[in-house]
Amino acid sequence: GGTIVVVDPIVTETARLADLVIQPAPGRDAYLALAAAKTILSKGRQDDAFLQNHAEGFEAYQKIVDTFSLSHLAALCDVEVEKVDGLADLMVNGQPASILLGWGIHRYVDAHLAIRAIDALSAISGNIGRSGGGVSQGFEEYGPFDASLMGFDFCQPGRKLLMPIIGQEILDAQDPPIQMILVTAGNPVCMAPNSSKVARAFANTEFVVVAGQFLDDTSDYADLFLPCTTFLEENDIVASYGHNYVGPVNQAIVPLGEAKSNFTFFQALAKRFQFASQYDSSVEKWLSLLCRPLLEKGLCMEDLKKGPVRIPDAPMVPYHDRIFPTHSGKFQFLTELDSSQEAADNGSPYRLLSISPMHHVGSELTLSEHELLPTIFMNDDEAKQVGLKAGQQVQVRSEHGAIEAVLQPDVKMRRDTVAIARGGWIKAGHGVNRLTADLVSKVGSGTPYYETRVIVEPSPGPES
Repeated sequence: GGTIVVVDPIVTETARLADLVIQPAPGRDAYLALAAAKTILSKGRQDDAFLQNHAEGFEAYQKIVDTFSLSHLAALCDVEVEKVDGLADLMVNGQPASILLGWGIHRYVDAHLAIRAIDALSAISGNIGRSGGGVSQGFEEYGPFDASLMGFDFCQPGRKLLMPIIGQEILDAQDPPIQMILVTAGNPVCMAPNSSKVARAFANTEFVVVAGQFLDDTSDYADLFLPCTTFLEENDIVASYGHNYVGPVNQAIVPLGEAKSNFTFFQALAKRFQFASQYDSSVEKWLSLLCRPLLEKGLCMEDLKKGPVRIPDAPMVPYHDRIFPTHSGKFQFLTELDSSQEAADNGSPYRLLSISPMHHVGSELTLSEHELLPTIFMNDDEAKQVGLKAGQQVQVRSEHGAIEAVLQPDVKMRRDTVAIARGGWIKAGHGVNRLTADLVSKVGSGTPYYETRVIVEPSPGPES
């Protein structure tokens, strides 16, 4: 019975559920949030009690808002003023208003500004600390467990390489050069940005070990491949995205073939070292150690093995007491907007969004499950204007590489944006990350996949 708003440059399947669909320019969510906040402030609909008693930095934030006219903010995010008004009205009159952030919003250089601006919109409209309100960015899946077992204190600090630019980091490492790579729970040659550079880095490394469940792109660079169990073949305790529950992974079948769990592999490896005794415990013992914070709150391992259990002291309403994890204990507003201007297209007119597919997670699929070529979605009118037609084989090029794809025009796409599903393997003729830029976000060392610009043109080869 509630009202659903979907904010996304791409009209996804979720938009079918929406009462209002807003398609901002990619990476411009901060300006949309500022526009909605400006509308609320201009009408005097802000939550003054929250601003006066539970927040700081509002004056600096308001100066940012006052720098722009509403029409300018609407132009910056490329959203009609009427839709901005509708969003602002729902944030105030549709309370409690809950904002659920997807992963796409993180995939920009200035992602932190969008998140803070959205938090500010929720605060101004009086939705933070209310049941059913606030802003959710998911849930820290390691949060309920004993962080001391991460192992950060077990050895001297070593080099840390940034995953968003992992190919360049490996190639640049010279003191000493990297001689061995061990990959678990990942497919970086396919999934890391600028994957051709990542492949070159792996090819130049003396010894590569891959522990996985699929003979994927990364496994092709392995000197040793170790088959891993799936969740059906092992026992574990996991926390969840989006809510405060933990639950069991209960083994359903014995491990097939030579497959071993990562736990078994690392424990066997540890036996070759002088610290072997520190690791010589069963899975059950390690799970008990990991779950110590939960056990101290009154849960027992038998409860955790039976089914999902809510973390006992997890708040039903975050920040209901209006106390925040800041130095002052108050909500801190965005006080600077140091957003970089969007880079010139350099002859590459389209922003590429490498979006999550509907039918598989990440790159966890097999060769036989791939279509012959990936599909690229493009605005229908834009395709006609540049002389492209449905079903045509096209070449998609960025400054980093090129791939072949099949064109699917879509009237719902923005004219400045094209989309390809991520996760397809390079050796299956997919591999969208051959196009993506290897950059690092300004805050949080995130991966700005969506800063990539591309050209779409007829394939120089024969049509498929």
